[in-house]
Amino acid sequence: MIGFDHIRVYSNDCSDGTDMLLDKMQTAELIEHVSWPGVAGVSPQLSAYADALQACDTEWLMPLDVDEFLNLATHRTVGEFLATFPDDASGIAICWRIFGSGGQLWRGPQRVTDRFTWAAPVDHYLNRRIKSISRVGAVENINAHVSTPTKGVFVLPTGEPAKLHRESFARPRYEVAQINHYCVKSRAEYEEKRQRGCVNMPPEHPNRISFRPPTFFDEHDRNEERDRSILRHRDALGREMRKIEEALGVWADGTERKVG
Repeated sequence: MIGFDHIRVYSNDCSDGTDMLLDKMQTAELIEHVSWPGVAGVSPQLSAYADALQACDTEWLMPLDVDEFLNLATHRTVGEFLATFPDDASGIAICWRIFGSGGQLWRGPQRVTDRFTWAAPVDHYLNRRIKSISRVGAVENINAHVSTPTKGVFVLPTGEPAKLHRESFARPRYEVAQINHYCVKSRAEYEEKRQRGCVNMPPEHPNRISFRPPTFFDEHDRNEERDRSILRHRDALGREMRKIEEALGVWADGTERKVG
């Protein structure tokens, strides 16, 4: 909807039918789906990023987790946003905005962006983590937050040089763009996420499940400020989802769509 040219989705050892829905979306030429099973001794996440960089045939690449949404404040499309940066920009550092549960305990039927509209204050330390859009020809590898440039400079969405702390942290500024990060959702959804383990670790790693401490939910359940900015896309998103459902013959949750 906001202008990405190609969407490549990696699924890692799915057991809930998501992979079958993604296969249908690939058949309909909506996305590219890559099944990425866990391999002993290898981080599924980092190896998928390496594969994505190698396979990428677009000028720019942005790795996002399924709970992260690029939220553009002043541009209609990604293309318009990227066109504002000079040729020597190797990457753009965009800060998270952490969204909390809003007091919800269980998974609900509404879209994530509708369900969670309470977030951390702009200057909260958890918002300082960045995600990057990288110019493919100017980087040699990418990870969950930053890439390693071979030339050029990292910049903020404003175009100013990015002064990163500890390689992947910056002072949050949202006047141009932010990453809405729904990292806990409801209490029940967070527990499901925790049980799946940390995808940054090899599948056999002994700390894969215990990587997130018991305090993680309470620390990231930020609900101090209302942020409904992404809801400007609500109506268009609904129309787009209905088009996809009709094309696939399924509802958005993957179940068969029957008419009449």
